[in-house]
Amino acid sequence: MAVNSDALFDLIHSLSPNEKRYFKRHCNKHSTKESPSYLKLFSDIDTMKKYDSAKLKEYLENATKSSNTSEVKNYLYHLILKSLRNFHADKNHHLRLQEYRTDLHLLLEKGLWKQAKKLLQQARSIAEKANLGLYELEFALMERRIIRQLGTQASALLKQNQERALAILRQTEKELNMTQVFEDIFFSLRTANIVNPEAQHLPKIVNELIGEDHENYLMNASFVAKTQYHTMYAMHHRSKKEYEEANIHLRKLLSLFEDDQKILIEVEYQDRYLKALNNYFNNCFQSGTIEQEFDTIMSKLNSVPETNHRVSGEKFHISSYFYIHYYSRTEEYGKILAKASSILEGLKNYGDVIGISRKLTLIYNIAVIYFETRQYEQALDWIISLLNEGEKETKKTLQFPAEMLRLILFYEKKEFSTLKYLARGFLDQFKKSKKGAPELEIGATLLQIAKLYDKPIRGKADQLEINKKTKDLFIQLHNKIGNSIKREEIKTWLKEKSDGRI
Repeated sequence: MAVNSDALFDLIHSLSPNEKRYFKRHCNKHSTKESPSYLKLFSDIDTMKKYDSAKLKEYLENATKSSNTSEVKNYLYHLILKSLRNFHADKNHHLRLQEYRTDLHLLLEKGLWKQAKKLLQQARSIAEKANLGLYELEFALMERRIIRQLGTQASALLKQNQERALAILRQTEKELNMTQVFEDIFFSLRTANIVNPEAQHLPKIVNELIGEDHENYLMNASFVAKTQYHTMYAMHHRSKKEYEEANIHLRKLLSLFEDDQKILIEVEYQDRYLKALNNYFNNCFQSGTIEQEFDTIMSKLNSVPETNHRVSGEKFHISSYFYIHYYSRTEEYGKILAKASSILEGLKNYGDVIGISRKLTLIYNIAVIYFETRQYEQALDWIISLLNEGEKETKKTLQFPAEMLRLILFYEKKEFSTLKYLARGFLDQFKKSKKGAPELEIGATLLQIAKLYDKPIRGKADQLEINKKTKDLFIQLHNKIGNSIKREEIKTWLKEKSDGRI
């Protein structure tokens, strides 16, 4: 297989520190050179923070001392895969069974039937314990060849084999149909962010596919089928706001991963475990049980191995999200702000993997905490950093509330000239796209107030008159839109203004 340069880069950067060390030891052990060209190339690519085609081409040419780089590139790619196979040989049921398959085919080719029979029993035992139906079926077909050759009680044994193989096929068909339902739900959420109709009518659909005896199905189901079942039911209950029922399935889902630690070294399952933990946290938050569960949830999160940069970034994001939301609920804002600098550092380190929307949400949440603790200068710094990102995603999600909060911060800082300028821009920018939004009323009122203050004030009487007009404007504004504001930080602020804290 010809290998693209970016594929080689992605493969190397997907490796865990232990996998990298194993690869280097493997190379040095089997090399007669002090520093083989492919090992130097590996180290050079590993030091690259981001993919750079020109730099990679330079590394390839330096490693090969010629412009023909494809041979070393392909050799290195496949050498890494071979190293991974060796490193994970005993850590994964699939890899172990693949080795059994290869050995069994070799023994069958050589006609060593008794040896093949003994090895097959070992392989089948692993496949049965893991409920890996496709391997069980292949081993059943191999067993038929052995039964026919050895001849002892062949008729009865072949009948047993046939019954077992058909049972495996029936279970596999059920799992395949369930996978189709799972994927329909999953893709509708990922692409359209809506709950597929299948999720709403899940119990009926599942009963049609596997019958009403769900426990029997799960007892014989593969690991993947079990995780899909509990994921779907968790989504089903959450869509109905049945948070405790959803968490029953999420606890079972999390336990499936935790009971087999070998699973949690696989990136896909790490990702699914982290998503399940995130959903569990949100359900606890909604059901009011987060105080009892928070320490356990954080312990589970910290136990996930950081096999690569992307997983480390995902853990950082989820940990920060949990921390901010939990301590905001308990109003322990100091604990959040004590971590603000480390969160900022994490955003710099993992900004390339956590996604711009989630990055901006973290920034906005920190700004809100500074705002609610009346540290307006710091809040403004974070809001400006959000608005300076300049990404399209900002406009889709957080630009409007961030611009709104910036106006409020300039009001609190009593910088009325700047507030007047920004309020006009805010209204011009959003009056068409956000027509009828209560925040536009706030922007218009702040513009009026900025005009009151942004002119010479002649004596105490003047000041008192402006203060009275300002309070009246806030009272009118609160009476008009107070109940329609969605963001709690802005709703609380407006209530304080209407109550008299000018």
